[in-house]
Amino acid sequence: MLYLLPNWPQTPKLLEEESMVNLAHLFSAHDQPFELLFLRPEPWLRRTLKENDLLSERWWSVFDAIQDVPFQAGQPVDLEDLGMPEDVERIFSQSQVTLNRQDELYAVIKTFKTGFILSVEFPEGAIGKEERVYDDRGFWSYSRFFDAQGKIIRRVWYDLTGSIVMTEEASGQVKIGTQAARRFKQHQYANLDQVILEKLNEHLTLAADPHIVAMAGMAQPMLKAIMADYPVTMLVEEHLAKQERQSVRAVAEQATEIISPTDHYAEQLKKQLGTGADQKIQVIPPYATSLALGVSNETDQTTVMWYVNQLNAERLAVVFPQLLAMLSKENRRRLVVVADNDDQVTHLQQLAINFFANLQGISPDSGMFAEITKTIQKWQDDQAHAGDNVTVENAQMPLPPAQTDSAADQAANQKALKIQQTAFQVFQMLTHLHYAVDPEVGQLKQWLHSSRLLVDLGDQPNLLLQIGAISVAIPQINRHETGYVQNGVNGRIIDQDRALADALSGYLDQLSAWNRTVVANVKLIDQHDDDQLMRLWKKVLTHGR
Repeated sequence: MLYLLPNWPQTPKLLEEESMVNLAHLFSAHDQPFELLFLRPEPWLRRTLKENDLLSERWWSVFDAIQDVPFQAGQPVDLEDLGMPEDVERIFSQSQVTLNRQDELYAVIKTFKTGFILSVEFPEGAIGKEERVYDDRGFWSYSRFFDAQGKIIRRVWYDLTGSIVMTEEASGQVKIGTQAARRFKQHQYANLDQVILEKLNEHLTLAADPHIVAMAGMAQPMLKAIMADYPVTMLVEEHLAKQERQSVRAVAEQATEIISPTDHYAEQLKKQLGTGADQKIQVIPPYATSLALGVSNETDQTTVMWYVNQLNAERLAVVFPQLLAMLSKENRRRLVVVADNDDQVTHLQQLAINFFANLQGISPDSGMFAEITKTIQKWQDDQAHAGDNVTVENAQMPLPPAQTDSAADQAANQKALKIQQTAFQVFQMLTHLHYAVDPEVGQLKQWLHSSRLLVDLGDQPNLLLQIGAISVAIPQINRHETGYVQNGVNGRIIDQDRALADALSGYLDQLSAWNRTVVANVKLIDQHDDDQLMRLWKKVLTHGR
């Protein structure tokens, strides 16, 4: 039996870029039987599964076994289900309800965006607080107790009747409740991992020939213990945190296979892991290509998509002006900027104003620049107040000031008119840029579909976008190799940021190079489609057995 062991964040959310989610979808589409294993408290698991179209798949939670929960479906707890005193005052805010009683804080209720209860915090005076966590199937799952400094001092899990199943003390020691004792081999355990492994082993002994695909980065002691008893293929992602990378190195020797997302990262792993790793490391893309040719050559605009990807301020100062210069060459060009955060957007917007004002011969240190900036800000505020996006289509040149006979007034009017005309030219160029922070995957794919070119100069290019660019058959410009872009074939890998302008020109100023990349990308699609990915996984799973 094949088991998938994710390492998902413990919040209900969409995980479209997560490798294990994509692997589960791949196996499901190819009728490969599997079961998802969850070894952490997952009170909102059903919501996460539903968000990622996995609710119908087979899954098992170790905490369901620990807490003796026999069902997998149910209704979340509602505010009225909590049985709060009738005399409490309710104060509603986003994702939270504060309850006051007799002018004192009684409880704080945290909710999911759809309204169901996540947890309830009860203050316990000066000694700390209790947080009760509710399962999305409609019951009180466990409590966390905090001291006055906010440190967890105890966790208690309950069964469906509210009886204590086990208590984890600050020392890590776990004590089993009296009524639950018959379901456990011991009354006391050194740590929670021992309880989890006991129930996991009971579950896996029911299956023939178990094989686990585990997401790299999970707790090292737990993964080592599992690897000691079962064959485990470790699925690795490039963007692991430092502690997660250390975990990979620590358990690599015990892994049956190690799956890297790219050729480039596979080489890094081989160097880090040393002798013997070559035979274990296989490269399988986390995402599949699918033929979905873009429409960039059929639209009135030429759009370049720039995924900023953690470039620091020094690199932004080199890269962004080259993109703005590209933008200013033709009025039909547009730039979609996928930024890292809102502060970065503000920084880039100011750089863009400076750049386009400088094209008009206006120094950022001049009084005219200040007036231009003020005028542009007013237009942008007016657009925002009207609820419209700032686009070149609705950017209208304002009327000039009314003429008078006074020479002084005429001079002032001419100056005001020049400021407005210059400001409008700058403003018009600014409307050719669109900024986004943390857009949904569906939106990213839409932008790719209408883009002429993808630019991602980050140290670890976004693989979802790389494979998406191959699917829509557009070139991409990178600084670092992953194996999905062949320099000069389906894109460019530049050796320094200052070379971006030449690479942009090669694909935008003439179509011959761009047309060749379309043909090259179409040929690459079959090499990374879901059928090919499944063939690669079949080899790994067969070898692992």
